[in-house]
Amino acid sequence: MPFLLLAVAAVLLALVISVYVIRRRLGRSAMARRWMGDGMFPRTSQERMTVLGWPALAGLCLCFALAALPVADGTLRLPAALLSIPFFLALLITQISAIPLPEAWYPGWARELRRRRREARAKAGLRRV
Repeated sequence: MPFLLLAVAAVLLALVISVYVIRRRLGRSAMARRWMGDGMFPRTSQERMTVLGWPALAGLCLCFALAALPVADGTLRLPAALLSIPFFLALLITQISAIPLPEAWYPGWARELRRRRREARAKAGLRRV
């Protein structure tokens, strides 16, 4: 029974994270768009977490829920561990800011903001920050 409760809690946490990311990516309000920063300088860690980190964490929660399900002799643990590897690697990439994230992973409104930011930095003679 406790393993089933852990699995349910992990799924609920993954759903909460997913709703949070979807709200931020839709950017329907100024508060929801705040993760992209304003002006010439980005909020790099918030951008990277919204684009890749939080979704990877939600995936890890689902993998944990799969592993915690009380099935006979733990047959889901190995597939859950294998599924968690790409999510863990995505979390690592999120923390290494030297690895650029593809432009296509950003929502449309954020791509436009990034383009304007690049143009403003080029106009001011600044390199990538």
